[in-house]
Amino acid sequence: MIPRFPLLVFLLVATAVTSKADLTNNPPTVTATNSASPTNSTPAPEGDPIAPELYAKSIRGQRAPKFEINQWFGPTPSMQGKFVLIDFWATWCVGCRQSIPELNGFQKKFKDRLVIVGVTDETAEEVRKTTLPHIEYSIASDPDERMLRALDIQALPHSILVDPSGIVRYEGSPLFLDEKKLQHLLDKYSK
Repeated sequence: MIPRFPLLVFLLVATAVTSKADLTNNPPTVTATNSASPTNSTPAPEGDPIAPELYAKSIRGQRAPKFEINQWFGPTPSMQGKFVLIDFWATWCVGCRQSIPELNGFQKKFKDRLVIVGVTDETAEEVRKTTLPHIEYSIASDPDERMLRALDIQALPHSILVDPSGIVRYEGSPLFLDEKKLQHLLDKYSK
């Protein structure tokens, strides 16, 4: 997880790490450069995956905060009756870029049951001008960081999986989720 503050110090560290790292074969390790520290996660029901670190307020098992964005960077997805994986990310975040291929795979495999939404505080132009892996899921912008603040997110990437009834079933880095863990949650919490 990459702390969001202080941004300038982090950007210098991330730039140095990214310039020397092969993101596909040798993922970089980024060390926290501020006082952000993991919080305790709400205990999960038996068998549910728990991210090893949580840099946000724990809301697993609770109603998700109101979904607030300013702009969709493409068509608005239909989320009615589906699980929604909200991924908070930024173009400068190494871990965020690393998670894109896995999230693309989840969207493709579980498209009938799951909608993935990447939420950033950046503009559409900032997102378009970066050289990210191709994103195959919905992207939205929340420059006011309403959802980030509601969840007290201190590091990116951070994701929450919301079931069709609006309850958070997973919280933490999307890098911790894999197909087996996601399949378990989709099967267990389907209506």
